[in-house]
Amino acid sequence: MLYYAHHYGWDRNARERFKDHPCFESCATFCERWDQSSFDPGYEPMPLAHFEPMVREVFARKAYDPDVIREGYVSALTA
Repeated sequence: MLYYAHHYGWDRNARERFKDHPCFESCATFCERWDQSSFDPGYEPMPLAHFEPMVREVFARKAYDPDVIREGYVSALTA
């Protein structure tokens, strides 16, 4: 809500209550890089067909595969 809460009279710093969580920094970085910019009205969207192979790959995985889901592990964001 950091980027939009103030438009509704909400607390834009409400996320701070989670600052001690191991995933906080990853989430904050993700929001800064991707969520914030997703509200750009001039952004040219990609067709849904572009994402189909990625979605199929995720749903083809074994559920809760330990090679993919590693409890307690926080990976760095790239890009």
